[in-house]
Amino acid sequence: MRTASKSALLVLALAASGCSSHPARINEIEVPIPVRCKVAYPVKPASCFEALPANAPVFESVKCLLVDRENSLAYEGELLAALKACAEPL
Repeated sequence: MRTASKSALLVLALAASGCSSHPARINEIEVPIPVRCKVAYPVKPASCFEALPANAPVFESVKCLLVDRENSLAYEGELLAALKACAEPL
């Protein structure tokens, strides 16, 4: 019986040493985690045209409308940039 337990112990020791000869492999798995978008909303520009009095000359009205259009296009660009930053995959 002693020889059987010694041989069993020897087999176990050899099996354990065989496992330690190979380094453990580490597998990295990347899983996207959704997070809340943290982009600040751009401030909407004030309208020059809305501040004009009703009897303002046509030249001043057109001038304010052109300024408002430029401001509106810039604001739209900032909104699209914020939307793009939030819509990009993680």
